[in-house]
Amino acid sequence: MIKDYGGIQDLKFYISEFKPDSVLLIHGKNSYETSGAKDAIAPYLTKLDTIQWSDFKSNPQYSDMLKGAALVKQKQIDLIVAIGGGSAIDMGKLLSVYEREKEIPVIAIPTTAGTGSEATQFAVLWKEGEKNSIDDIRLLPKRSILEPRFLKKQSKQSAASPLMDALAQGIESYWSINSTGESKEYARKAIGLIIPTIKNGNLSDDDYCARMQGAHYAGKAINITRTTAAHSVSYAFTAYKNIAHGHAVMLTLPQFVKFNSEAGQSDCLDRRGFEYVRKTINETAEMFDCLSVDDVVKKLQDFMDILGLERKLKNLGFSNEKDFQYIIDNGFNPQRVKNNPRLLTKESLNNILKSAVD
Repeated sequence: MIKDYGGIQDLKFYISEFKPDSVLLIHGKNSYETSGAKDAIAPYLTKLDTIQWSDFKSNPQYSDMLKGAALVKQKQIDLIVAIGGGSAIDMGKLLSVYEREKEIPVIAIPTTAGTGSEATQFAVLWKEGEKNSIDDIRLLPKRSILEPRFLKKQSKQSAASPLMDALAQGIESYWSINSTGESKEYARKAIGLIIPTIKNGNLSDDDYCARMQGAHYAGKAINITRTTAAHSVSYAFTAYKNIAHGHAVMLTLPQFVKFNSEAGQSDCLDRRGFEYVRKTINETAEMFDCLSVDDVVKKLQDFMDILGLERKLKNLGFSNEKDFQYIIDNGFNPQRVKNNPRLLTKESLNNILKSAVD
């Protein structure tokens, strides 16, 4: 039986499963070497016809995907190994299905703990400044490898935003109207693994392992439920002020904890009822070892401070109504907003943004 994911030592076995004639190795421009991944995987690729490709921007662009697709066709690629952050893995997933009846198998190897892209069937693709979310079961990588040592050379700054993305995915999945027993179990695992690793000082090997596994379980959770309103709003922050994705999600997630905890009969979107929603939020508080929702809000804000992520919108350049109106006008992804357990209106979002100013 094949494990849910393997370590780097399993790469040889995974490659042999697919018997490739030509492999496309997709990786980030810097993380491939700095993480130690290059040295770790080189022995498994020496006897294969391998083409390396890293000629793409972070946040996959449509124009870059077309360049990659031409390479896939020219070299008759029949296996993709995608190693790096969410951008590299998303690009590998997109190339595996672009203009193809049958997808090319993808082996996904994250070098960050955050996006969970190795465990999801969706990818982000930017075209002419617009973000497109692609959701297709064929995008789910055939195999994943988690190697915690790839996290060790990340700076605290570069690790912070992806880690907060993973934590947010776990929280949002847990309260999503699409949650199931299975998704909630994945979300509990993710939250339980990640929280203890957010601390000052040096991280242990166990912390790196917990972060990577936590991000993976968060990915598995949102693959079932999808994300909710905080993620929807985050893309507008990124587009408007170029704020890193996980950081952008956390700018409103504490406020959404409070907002969703106050769901009532008239604005509850979860078919299980507002009492169920409130119970779910209280269960989230227990995962944080908190006695109240306000304590959860404070703890999330403390996490941002510990990780060096600015949490006050005024310090990020949001100073007038025009700034907030952009977020309101562009932060409503219909699907994600509908996944939120409490109805979000433009007025309520405006109030949430104002509460995050200071």
